[in-house]
Amino acid sequence: MTFKMLYSKESGAELGTLKSFQDRISRSNVGEDVKNKYDADKDFFISVVDMHIVECILHYFGMESVSSVPTVHVPPSFNNLEEKRQWLFETIGDVISKYVLSDGNTNECWTEEAIKVNGQPVVVQLTDGRKVTLMKKSKAPKYDYVKNYAQMMLELGLLFNDLMDMIKLPERTRGIRLLKVAMLYFKSHKNLSKYALDILRFLVHQLILLPEKEANEEFYGLFVNINGHFNGHIPADLAMEHLVIKVKDHLKHMFSNKTESNIMNRTKALGAIRDIAENFEKQSKVIVRAKKTF
Repeated sequence: MTFKMLYSKESGAELGTLKSFQDRISRSNVGEDVKNKYDADKDFFISVVDMHIVECILHYFGMESVSSVPTVHVPPSFNNLEEKRQWLFETIGDVISKYVLSDGNTNECWTEEAIKVNGQPVVVQLTDGRKVTLMKKSKAPKYDYVKNYAQMMLELGLLFNDLMDMIKLPERTRGIRLLKVAMLYFKSHKNLSKYALDILRFLVHQLILLPEKEANEEFYGLFVNINGHFNGHIPADLAMEHLVIKVKDHLKHMFSNKTESNIMNRTKALGAIRDIAENFEKQSKVIVRAKKTF
């Protein structure tokens, strides 16, 4: 959804777009085909969103860099941890209201031009000796497409990051709230409106049709914990895709022995084969090299 709304191959010359950032940092493996380039596109998009978040914080506190001292909205002294916590939540809420959830009026801009008499700009000298040129604004405001694009980047980026975090540690109330927000974005895009209907059907199950027990079973059944850690969940359909890839890889090495009984025996033993391989690599001290991501 994010790349359909924000990415275009023809926008490389326009500063601030995903394509311009891709060209600046030479991410050649990033593209519109998210299905085949998911990992590269995800890492790139998260990096761009993080950059926007840092820039918003710097602008809010009047800082030139991450190592400079705040000049605006300077944090006060705190007497206890609760005061610090309250200030943090209020500040983050103010940042979100100002840069992410601003109304339409703040996304309008006016063109200014100097007032001229006989072809010459009108310059007025103030009482303090400074000279200023009189300017006039255009009558009709123009839509600020640059700010709108950056705001959309933050909205979709924060939603995506929150969804990724919720998947690792599923929580039903939080998940329903995020799906309600995501449904609005899917509905606004004509080619993605079918996903909004799927979310609506799921929400009807969760909030109306199913009793609480079955609703919880349906929601938490969407995730699988693959390593036993409290934040080690992945989507169940993704776990099935990984399993299918492993099965196909093992079947490929069976060559002419692909009988029904052999296939059943091989697939039943996938877990044991994996444990044997991992223990062998551990005992033989095999070094797993990190893969290049870009």
